[in-house]
Amino acid sequence: MLSACAKTHQLTVIDAGHTLTEYGAVSCTDRKEIAYNDDLVMEISKELIRKGEEFLLTRTKDADIKGTDDLRQYLIDPLDDEKWQKYKCLYSRIALANEKQAGLFISIHHDSVQEHHLLRAEDGKIIDVQDDFKQNFNPGYSIYIACDPKYPNTELQYWDALKFAKIFAKKMQAIGRKPSTYHEEKTGQDNYQSIDLFLGIYNSKTLLAVLRNAKMPAVLIEAGVIVDAEDEKIISSQAFKEQFAILLVESIDAFFGQSP
Repeated sequence: MLSACAKTHQLTVIDAGHTLTEYGAVSCTDRKEIAYNDDLVMEISKELIRKGEEFLLTRTKDADIKGTDDLRQYLIDPLDDEKWQKYKCLYSRIALANEKQAGLFISIHHDSVQEHHLLRAEDGKIIDVQDDFKQNFNPGYSIYIACDPKYPNTELQYWDALKFAKIFAKKMQAIGRKPSTYHEEKTGQDNYQSIDLFLGIYNSKTLLAVLRNAKMPAVLIEAGVIVDAEDEKIISSQAFKEQFAILLVESIDAFFGQSP
């Protein structure tokens, strides 16, 4: 799945989150998260090709990652045989990036909210988020990095991962996108600690396997909230996907010290 592009800086690995069987959240239009991820990564790929960047996709809409057993040696987590076989598709994404000695890993996702914030129809389908959610929280993007002393590699990569996260967050805000704020409602918990609430950057610590196993700067981006009717309409538009792709590639160039 390696794109044959002229190398202008270190390899960037782009991961479209989830799989056909583990498809993630379901939107207010009854569409699976994986479809949003695939659509957005397709636009990102087009922009990377247009700019002549070297990149690697962990999976595409038509071809899932083939997690060969030899990739296991490139993980930080010491997985036993049973866990490796069960979660091979997930762990192979970052193992592949480690094996290729990538300079940056970016996982693309779309977000949901906690169940008590959802407005559902009688048949159980999601219609929108509740009014109290709209009143108290902003739906929007969020960016996760990982830093935890249990995984020294995350501490080693922390500042570079944060550097990329800040570059991209500022570009998102420049086009009017707001950061999600509802991740802060679970106060006193270790997971998803706010690093910069204004920029929408969070520390996932060891919760996200692809980040905690990264041997390079790694981020997971939630592009928007697909259960919020207003936000879903924005992020599903072709105009947004194209703009997101442009800003992401500009951020990659800026991160590697090249003018976008």
